[in-house]
Amino acid sequence: MLKIMTSMERPQDFTAPRGVAHRRRRSSPSVQTLEPRRLFDGLTGQYFNRVDGTEVVTTRTDATIDFTWPGSPAAGVKADHFSARWTGQVLAPSSDVYTFTTSADDGVRLWIDGRLIVDNWVNQGTTDRSGTVALEAGKRYDVRLDYYDLDLGARLRLQWNSSTIAKQTVPSTALFAAPAGVSATFYDGLDFTNPRSTRTDANIDFTWPAGQPDPMIVANGFSA
Repeated sequence: MLKIMTSMERPQDFTAPRGVAHRRRRSSPSVQTLEPRRLFDGLTGQYFNRVDGTEVVTTRTDATIDFTWPGSPAAGVKADHFSARWTGQVLAPSSDVYTFTTSADDGVRLWIDGRLIVDNWVNQGTTDRSGTVALEAGKRYDVRLDYYDLDLGARLRLQWNSSTIAKQTVPSTALFAAPAGVSATFYDGLDFTNPRSTRTDANIDFTWPAGQPDPMIVANGFSA
């Protein structure tokens, strides 16, 4: 006789076929929300085996600019007669006038937001040079820092201070590696002298009907 099972009599789970182990459902693992963090804070540094910024050897991200090199600054780079260029962006924590100070042995140049604020491209022992620029809170500004070492000691440090920040090395939390694109420097002169502005261009495809590639550059007789 066929017996119809009521809902109360039905088994609560299917029985596995004979010879097949019964599988239990696994509980879903708990998901923990992690605090978002930025990786590789700092500036993009290129190191060259010549003082004129040619013959690039290596590129890396440097968290801060505070170096004393007793020898080579990076694998494959000579201990003397080398140069380096750092590019990226700096973030101001508050709206203020900031003083940026370079301490360099030997030459150094610093651009903030396309403005050359330190120009000390000479052979020298460790020397401090400063420049000021007004920055807005929460806004990123392009940074370019050029350096060369002739011989003997090699030293470079980048600091800042404002009305609310004591003089200190610019921290990695305020620095961002170079964005995608091509770093460009514009000069008032055909022989790549007198640098006036630096920026990052997404691509190279320009026609300048007004003649000036940048408000700070002359309409004729410039180079880039």
